Amino acid sequence: MNRLHSLLSILVGFSATLLSGLFKRYGTVIDASFDNYGLPLPWLVYGEGFGAVKPVGWTFNLLFFILDAVLYASITYVLLMTLAKAKLL
Repeated sequence: MNRLHSLLSILVGFSATLLSGLFKRYGTVIDASFDNYGLPLPWLVYGEGFGAVKPVGWTFNLLFFILDAVLYASITYVLLMTLAKAKLL
């Protein structure tokens, strides 16, 4: 049963991380604007500059993605283990 909880928490962790990519936050730094996707850490960033030069690009941060997934998987694992110990699962 413990192995099932681990696999389920990993699946839920990565799914929750992908769903957190729908959450968009705006940011501005001097002459550039950024759209950050992901919660709590922005693992996908779309940046655009202003003025004559407008560099546009997407940046994927694998470390932040993994940290978000580990956070969500850990929360799910603790909840599953708590429910199992309380004999509710």
